[in-house]
Amino acid sequence: MTPIRFLSHRYLWIAAICGVLLPHLALGGEPTGALSKYAENRTWVDATGKFQIGGTLKMADEKQVQILKSDGRVVTVPLDKMSEKDRLFVEEFLKAEAAQNDPNNPFAGGEPENPFAGGQPAAAMPATTGNAAPPPAGIGRVNKVNVTSGGARPLSLAPGREFWSVKPPVALPEISLEDSIITVPLAKPFFGKMAMGVAGRAPTVVVNVYQEGRKASDNYGRFMIVDPITKNTSREMEFEQPYRIVAVAPNAKMFAAIRVEGWDTGNDLALFTIDDQAITPLYEFTVGGGSWKEFTSAHFLPNNRLAVITKDKKLTFWDLSGSVPRGVLQGELPHSVHVSFSPAGELMAFPAKQYVGFLDTASGNLVGSIQPESDVERVALSADGKRVAVKLWDKLVIYSMEDGSHLKTIPVADTGDGELKWVGDYVKLEDTIYDIERSLPLWTYNSRGSANQLYDNRMFAVFGDKQSSQLTITTLPHDTALHSAETVDPKTLYVMSPGSKARVNYQFVNVSAEDQRQIEEAVSAKLKECGWVNDNSASVVLEVSVKEGEQKEEEYYTEKSRTLGGIVLPPTPRPFGGRPTGPTEKVKFRPWIHSFVLKNGNDVLFKSEYTRGAPSSFQTEEDESLQTAVLKHIHPNPKWFSGIKMPSYILKSTIKEGLGKSNITASGLN
Repeated sequence: MTPIRFLSHRYLWIAAICGVLLPHLALGGEPTGALSKYAENRTWVDATGKFQIGGTLKMADEKQVQILKSDGRVVTVPLDKMSEKDRLFVEEFLKAEAAQNDPNNPFAGGEPENPFAGGQPAAAMPATTGNAAPPPAGIGRVNKVNVTSGGARPLSLAPGREFWSVKPPVALPEISLEDSIITVPLAKPFFGKMAMGVAGRAPTVVVNVYQEGRKASDNYGRFMIVDPITKNTSREMEFEQPYRIVAVAPNAKMFAAIRVEGWDTGNDLALFTIDDQAITPLYEFTVGGGSWKEFTSAHFLPNNRLAVITKDKKLTFWDLSGSVPRGVLQGELPHSVHVSFSPAGELMAFPAKQYVGFLDTASGNLVGSIQPESDVERVALSADGKRVAVKLWDKLVIYSMEDGSHLKTIPVADTGDGELKWVGDYVKLEDTIYDIERSLPLWTYNSRGSANQLYDNRMFAVFGDKQSSQLTITTLPHDTALHSAETVDPKTLYVMSPGSKARVNYQFVNVSAEDQRQIEEAVSAKLKECGWVNDNSASVVLEVSVKEGEQKEEEYYTEKSRTLGGIVLPPTPRPFGGRPTGPTEKVKFRPWIHSFVLKNGNDVLFKSEYTRGAPSSFQTEEDESLQTAVLKHIHPNPKWFSGIKMPSYILKSTIKEGLGKSNITASGLN
């Protein structure tokens, strides 16, 4: 019997090591707040001493413990299967937790910290009238400090399967703010640029004008704080470097600005504090790695940390609690620099090719992974913390943050890699807002502002001028857009959708019978992929044509090949950038033109074209003429039709931008 008990014991521990999730029972406490020291990473050992894993305490009670492993998976292990040292550690945690909840403990209870507290510096701001501004505070400098990220712990940014252990993030507090136009006494010179940051529960707006001049004396970075409720502004703060604001802390007590060094980016980041009407510089430090590794974006995190992403997809978490920043976590994003943070910054969602990964920014661990039906282009976490939007090539997919379940799929007209943002309960893709509930493109908003920023369902836009600037605040979507959607049936918006019919017309000129057969098979497969039906009575026509174009002439350099032991090798490689030196010869050819066009009358719904001409380089056979060799490479390409990427849903051309369009201007919405 002993061997059987041993195998059973061993099996239970192996299940935990391999991440097999035991039934999740209702465990007791979680090591947060005053108990956070129990959440530090440690090595857990089983009772036999043969097995161990690294991880952090997630939850525990008198019978079992949940361990969050470094790969983001959570395992539940009975306490009687743990080593004595680990059992004592859990018991100590449970005693500390009980003391925290003791009614006789004067420090028990209390309100959780509000990450959006603050954000109301206007109380000490002088009221402003017209374009009159308080006198500037003088030109300031920001001292640079030396930092290192060499000791940073690696981040796990490679989700490889679907799992879910995500705690829904803290919601952004509801904003009570009327649409308005505010005069900001901050001038924008002709060569100046503008940026803006918005944060806090009020919220607080920081307006920024900057310029990188030809001479150092032409550089400047100017800031002004605006309270959108009282419409008061602070005095202008100017610094001698061209600082562009890139992030504001959720409580609006600090912001970060990049020192611009060409192409509106740079490698050095400066931090500033906001205290009432004053902006105070802390320091500047290097976050980029030089050319092609410059700064891309930043976001403030809980526990006084800052996330920074650079062009080479490097993600670094900086600890700002010391006298100088310290890199504590670092990793490489697997697919794109376009990530999304929760409003308070405790969670980050990121594209990982065919997955969406979710990272706990406090621990640096993966806590969730979703695998949609195709590659992920963009992601966006909602301000209420309840949903995440995922942009695929031709659709938006909405998932629940409670359990990672699928909620909704909405076809989109924009198949590009455009910016994705939530606007309250709606989703904005580039300039078009989509109604998630009705599954339709609602309205397009074009802003002509010098700088724009969405904050929940408000669009903040600043319009700079040489005398002063105008800050407009607009609630999106506006009433006209909402009323327009009330009676619309989304099914009537699409000219093509799964089940729709199309008539295919083929036009082949001098194309071989075999190539024609392969092309027709590829087109039929493409129709089936979209869910469309080939019907000769359909009004929508798919025109497929392959024909020769006009005669062209190309000139080639000829070089002799080399031989080595009877093996034919290409000519001697030229130095990088070197030009061929052999004799030249001209050849004539007619390129093959491939066309794939979907039409509804004169309305072109979809179009893709491809031309196959002469190759850039090729090899000839013994005694083969250059003309003969070139013509061997020029022929129709049936495989091109198989590779065409076409959306299953195609909107009517009249509503590709939604049910209407408006412009956000300095005088408001029109």
